[in-house]
Order: sequence, then structure tokens, then C-alpha cells
Amino acid sequence: MKKNSNLDLNVAIIALYTVVPSWHGAADISRLMLKYFPSSQKCLFQMVNSKQNKKLKNIINQNIFYNSPILKLFFIFFLIKKVVHYCYGKKNNLVIIEGASWSFFSYLIVKILRIFVKNIRIIYHSHNVDYEVRKLKNSKFILKLTKIFEKQLLKISDINTAVSAVDKKLFKKLYNIDTVILENGVEKINNKKLSKN
Repeated sequence: MKKNSNLDLNVAIIALYTVVPSWHGAADISRLMLKYFPSSQKCLFQMVNSKQNKKLKNIINQNIFYNSPILKLFFIFFLIKKVVHYCYGKKNNLVIIEGASWSFFSYLIVKILRIFVKNIRIIYHSHNVDYEVRKLKNSKFILKLTKIFEKQLLKISDINTAVSAVDKKLFKKLYNIDTVILENGVEKINNKKLSKN
């Protein structure tokens, strides 16, 4: 990102879970990103279930069912289509991927967006180290896939964030990739941190 062009950025924030209305920690983190990211043009692309499908200004909603990876994958393609349309014909596109979902889904979104939107920069806003989280609850097969896709996701994103010095070290240890520390819950986004010269 150029330091003098933040307000001119066309920002798409993608969350594969409900952000508005907020009802869990990851949603609050993403809501703060939407609220405080320094740009005059920004839009949230979120997935919601049928009970939360509210028509909200400047927010594009998609309906999914809980705990249904197949349906989630299906609706991701509709979400991507709307993001591509949002970015079409605009010069300074920035996409922020909210990282409280499985790395594979985020990786898929980034790969497809790279094909259809040429003038785009991508921030992967991690809420944690996905591999470490999945150690606690997933099979060895899913864990192996997570490590593969999380590494590739970090490689193809322009900027990657970590929530703490501990996570920053973990990303470096697991993938040999440097990240920028952006703590969860901050009420001011540091432009200098999210810039590459």
C-alpha cells in the first residue's frame, strides 16, 4: 500500500462467518477492522445464517447453514463473484481476509481473486495460527491439510498479520514467513504496520 493513498483504497473485508450482528469474539475483531480501517470506501462481505440475514446498509450477506462445509464452499463462490464485481473497474483494490475460518477457504478465495482482479492487494488478517488451533480438535489428515494451505495462504498474500509476538514466532517457525503484529481488539489501525515499501 502506498502511504498517501489509504483513503483512496477500495477495501473489501471478507469474513466467512457472521460479523454483523456481532455475537462472538471473532465477529467483534472483524467489526473493529471494518470500523477503524482508514479508508473512505469499504464494504463487508460476510456469511450469515437464515436467522441473521438482515438487510444492512453497505453490507452484502450470504446465507449458509451451521456446520455444513459443503454449503459453505458453495456459497463462497457467490461471495467471490460479488467481491469481483465490487472491485471491477477500480484502481486501488485492497482485500482483507479475516482469518477466523479454515485456511483452505481463505486460500481458495485469494487464489480465485488473483485470477479475476488484476489490480489487487491482499491482507491476511489472522486471528490465530490456524494449525495450532486445529491441533486441539481435528484429525491428523485435516491438520496436515491445514499446514499446507496456511503456508500457501501466507505466501500468496501481500501482508500477513499475527495477533501477538508469540503467534509471530509460530508463523516464522512453522512456515519461515514474517508477519506484522496487529493485536486483536485494537481501536486504531496503524497504517505504517500495514504498508510495504
